[in-house]
Amino acid sequence: MSEFASPNSLTGSDSVTNPTWQSVLPELQVRSGRIVAGVVNNDDRLAHGFWWEASSETMDMVRIMTSCEGTPQDTWPASSPFQQIVREEIGTEKKLVLLAVGMAGKTHWSGTVEGDAMTEAIAMDFAARVNVTPDFLGSTYVIDAAWTAKLQTTADALNQSVTLTHAEQGIQLIFDSIGPHVVSIDGKKLTLAFQADFPSTKRNQTLRWRYVIRSVSI
Repeated sequence: MSEFASPNSLTGSDSVTNPTWQSVLPELQVRSGRIVAGVVNNDDRLAHGFWWEASSETMDMVRIMTSCEGTPQDTWPASSPFQQIVREEIGTEKKLVLLAVGMAGKTHWSGTVEGDAMTEAIAMDFAARVNVTPDFLGSTYVIDAAWTAKLQTTADALNQSVTLTHAEQGIQLIFDSIGPHVVSIDGKKLTLAFQADFPSTKRNQTLRWRYVIRSVSI
């Protein structure tokens, strides 16, 4: 099964930095346990965010964080500029995966959003096909005010993670990134900047960054 969405065919939504659960497109959601990644319309592109299901009976969804998007003038936007997303059921288990594509400037972006029910985690896997040294590649989010964020770095400074805690819900989420990167938190803005090894002599290179958001017991 495939379902497509493009900004021109979708109804408007709230500001991308503050979308409600009601603005999430029902056909473009990925669930893993009580974590849900959902897509919202943002003018010329499709943005995304993460929610926590506080109650399955009342569908009380707590927003975790939502992507910061760029404008048509941004050659290297704050997050991947996706203009089309398709939902696929893959494998014998019919696992739902979102596949995304988009373009800004002369660069093509692609991405996948996939849930893992066994570990209650959602994996984000993005890539950009570039032919010049990028000014910025990565993903940027606005963390909801109800969550407390703490950046953690290993002693060897090779790995970073962000712990997101919602005291009223008694839950904790871990944002783990994979690959060469720098994670930073500025107020409620979380930025994962991919540190690309891009030799000046090489062109048309695909650069990839990945991260996982998962719940843990507290």
